[in-house]
Amino acid sequence: GHAHHLEVLEKNGVTYGICGSFGCKSDTGLSYQSPFSIWSQTGATAFLDISLGSGSGTLTFRDADFLEMKSFPLTP
Repeated sequence: GHAHHLEVLEKNGVTYGICGSFGCKSDTGLSYQSPFSIWSQTGATAFLDISLGSGSGTLTFRDADFLEMKSFPLTP
């Protein structure tokens, strides 16, 4: 199955942004917490805004009004 929540995972130098809650009812709790999770949130809807530059970037979770909820820097 799958879950409707927000999450950021880091494993082997790779950052994963999970946005499984835009346009649907978000889960109210996590049924599983990955050992690679560095942040998660349930009970909220959002989309993931990815900004990439020369050698860096940012993952930004935004709500339906485009307001920033949480941001994570990406580094090489």
